Amino acid sequence: MSNALSAHHYNDLLELADDLYRRLDGHIIMGIPIGIGKATQLVNALYHQAKRNPDYRLDIHTALSLSRPELKTDLEKRLLEPFFDRQFKDVPELDYTKDAKHNCLPGNVNIIEFYFKPGEMLHAAKSQQNVLSANYTHVARDMVDRQVNLVTQMISKKQIDGTWRYSLSSNPDVTLDLQRLMRKKNIEDGKTRLLIAQVNTELPFMPNDAEIKPDFFDYIHDDPKLYSPLFCTPHQPISPVDHMIGFYTSALVKDGGTLQIGIGSLGDAVVNALLVRHNQNSDYRQLLENTDASEKFPILNSEGGFSPFTTGLYGNTEMLVPGYIELIKGGVLKRRVYDDLAIQKCVNSGLDPEKPSTEWITTLQKLGAIQSILTQTDVNYLKHWGLFKSDVTLEHGELRQGENVNSTAQINADTLQWIESHALGSVIQHPTLIHAGFFVGNHYFYQDLHQMPADQLAEFNMTSVSFTNQLHGDEMLKLEQRHHARFINACMKMTLSGAAVSDGLADGKVVSGVGGQFNFVSMAHDIPNARSILMMRASRKKANKLISNIVFNYGHITIPRHMRDVVITEYGIADLRGKNDQEIIHELLKVADSRFQPALIKQAQRTGKLPLDYQLPESAHNNTPEAISDIMAATGQQLFPTFPFGKELTDEEVVIGGALRRLQANLSKVWPLLPAILLPTSKRKIEDNRRYLARMRLDTAHSPKEWLFRKLLLSVLPTASKR
Repeated sequence: MSNALSAHHYNDLLELADDLYRRLDGHIIMGIPIGIGKATQLVNALYHQAKRNPDYRLDIHTALSLSRPELKTDLEKRLLEPFFDRQFKDVPELDYTKDAKHNCLPGNVNIIEFYFKPGEMLHAAKSQQNVLSANYTHVARDMVDRQVNLVTQMISKKQIDGTWRYSLSSNPDVTLDLQRLMRKKNIEDGKTRLLIAQVNTELPFMPNDAEIKPDFFDYIHDDPKLYSPLFCTPHQPISPVDHMIGFYTSALVKDGGTLQIGIGSLGDAVVNALLVRHNQNSDYRQLLENTDASEKFPILNSEGGFSPFTTGLYGNTEMLVPGYIELIKGGVLKRRVYDDLAIQKCVNSGLDPEKPSTEWITTLQKLGAIQSILTQTDVNYLKHWGLFKSDVTLEHGELRQGENVNSTAQINADTLQWIESHALGSVIQHPTLIHAGFFVGNHYFYQDLHQMPADQLAEFNMTSVSFTNQLHGDEMLKLEQRHHARFINACMKMTLSGAAVSDGLADGKVVSGVGGQFNFVSMAHDIPNARSILMMRASRKKANKLISNIVFNYGHITIPRHMRDVVITEYGIADLRGKNDQEIIHELLKVADSRFQPALIKQAQRTGKLPLDYQLPESAHNNTPEAISDIMAATGQQLFPTFPFGKELTDEEVVIGGALRRLQANLSKVWPLLPAILLPTSKRKIEDNRRYLARMRLDTAHSPKEWLFRKLLLSVLPTASKR
């Protein structure tokens, strides 16, 4: 390790922080990973010392700084504080995030982020000023260009055969490329650049590309007292609207294809629908028939699939979300790929990786992967991939397996027969089920990764986003692996020209960030048979006013109109690829909320983008929430439940949460509130809801405010028969 850091034992992190400031001339320009890979206690120590010493300067480059959500209203606190106390028990928090949200960062500290936790920094002026808009694949480059001189990261360790081994675990995404670029710059200019790790065995140990040697870092701080629970993102409830979006999206996924999905209720809805399609196919097809989906949306017949998954899917994703584990358990994610172009071509040509044969040998020879007279390199290659048994050797031009000898290494009929009798392995080795860049999840997800058998975990390759998010580099291999790719992401709005709004508002404020969305949209246009799918709710409420998420125009875009592809709302599928402007508008109107279709049509006609005699198809006239409710009611809650993959909330908290959402919807309407306040509440209603009142500490009202809260909550709690 360089700079003699490894030779020193630091008693605490403040001592290490002071030493780092000294070594870096008082100005630390730090890069830390997205999500849970942050070395939180070390970052806090560096931030603490900068706050104490105004002569120090600290610039932090990062993304997705996760923190315990702040609660604003008394009712929110009564419901969620006990849940948060359970959910985030003993999880260390990032001190800079708290200060950034409240606009009280010290003047000598800057936080530069390329992706916010959605909506969290809308009112944080300094954070908005320091947004770094970048594609995920450009982040490592941009950090080096911004003179990053310190990288800190939380890592995992595991003892294997008496030796401690280390893993980047949740975050090889940028670090793998950043370390290489920083080492290269060190050689070029001789400046000090350091990489520091902090061990936390609560992080799952991930193998393959995520496993690194100790000298990957300049110093590894390992203090068991600092091992701490990970930040968890709880399961979100999936609404009927989200389930419909997930259903339409699932019908565009081809068996034998490639899947990328993101976190949140829409991603979970897609996972649930894929599992229904695979395991309850007759019910799935009934819903297809009930919605007339294949008739209304022709793209399903050419690009989609409705049958169970025989070959299964392979995952190539920026983010490894818990849904992928559910897809493995449910038998959907099972197509394995191989990180060797010739091996992958053999699989794609129909050769069975579960049954090695001499045809594999001849095909590899034709592809130029091995020579006609096998060399030691060729034998090692065949043994590595499992085509040869591990005890096959090449000695003096002869192939040997135990006492069995073949007098030549030349591939001919006799040699192939000998190989079949003595040398063939039983299965192709080193399959990959998922390539991913980083992960964040819930308690169950981390537990699954910790407890997963080694041979199954070996099929997970956490790696760089320069691999997962683009074709550049190993392009031929990626094209062979990513057949029928479906890159599925979410957006906030779509314009009638086909542009997507995913990360910012018209006034310039950034909600989240571009992340990898543009990468995947672009890749979908470059891979044959791939499609980019942007999911979006057709409408939403803002300040208790209903607004359309399909708009004529908008002051900010994330994906430009010329990159348009597939857009899905709860009302169906808009196929925008290769369409002209009138056709794009027509497609989007078909999946817009019917309450906004007339105004959108008039806007398009005023600008000459639609003919004055334009008629909306009859099938699109009933795009209403009531129609969605009817479809879901007919389908049955058992197929599309609110929490298909478990929940962290108690049953009482789920009921109260739904009631509070209904109450919030009524807050701007005086009339619904008056009866709730003025009319007496029956004793039966109170007794039926006693446990919910107790959970909110409102079983007895001790003040006028508590009396009001109690009355309002009782007004929106469902009766016992409807729960």
